[in-house]
Amino acid sequence: QDKGDIYKKAYSGHYCVGCEAYLDKDEMDENNVCKIHRKEAEFRTEENYFFRLSKYWEQVKAHVEANNDFILPKGRRNEILYFLQDDNKRDFSISRVSTNWGIPVPGDDSQVIYVWFDALLGYMSSLLQPGDPPTLEMALKRGWPADVHVIGKDIL
Repeated sequence: QDKGDIYKKAYSGHYCVGCEAYLDKDEMDENNVCKIHRKEAEFRTEENYFFRLSKYWEQVKAHVEANNDFILPKGRRNEILYFLQDDNKRDFSISRVSTNWGIPVPGDDSQVIYVWFDALLGYMSSLLQPGDPPTLEMALKRGWPADVHVIGKDIL
């Protein structure tokens, strides 16, 4: 938060309970029905913490474009490049107020860190040994980044 990369704001949109996510228009049919669960997405408004991806948009896009094997298979890489089009530039929610399970947001017990965002932190912290300081520097020293990172397509 100190660097302005994480901020809190009100957010409104169509929420699929099955996906546990707010959906974009292309993820629903014309009646706001989730294409995966075939159930109507609820319109919700809540206040969440967001990661300022827009600040890093060009860096991420340039990295993916310059490294053909960074995201495999190629079809998933193409999906990310499509997502990274300039007219789609946006930040994304990293917390939820609507669940009572998860890692509490430091300093705000009304929010929990969204499961897909905290997963990366979990992978990195699993490298730490008892007594290690919980820092990025120590995770890097212990072996991060991994040579290969396998994740589900919906997390990418």
